[in-house]
Amino acid sequence: MRENDGGDDSPGHPIYDADGPGEGLRTRQETRNNEAFAQEELQGLMLAARIRMIAISIIVAWQALITSDSGLVF
Repeated sequence: MRENDGGDDSPGHPIYDADGPGEGLRTRQETRNNEAFAQEELQGLMLAARIRMIAISIIVAWQALITSDSGLVF
């Protein structure tokens, strides 16, 4: 029996798991992929919230400017 030399075809290679060849790699890839998508989704939601706040601020400022008779009552 030969020792694990770390070659790609050896069962002790990191891509092998108890579930079979490639399962450990697939699991890690899925985990990284899910984490990346979750992070990007959060960043997208934060960007959308920022853009909405800027748009609302512009609309409020515009309304205050065009409604000169009542001024900044609110």
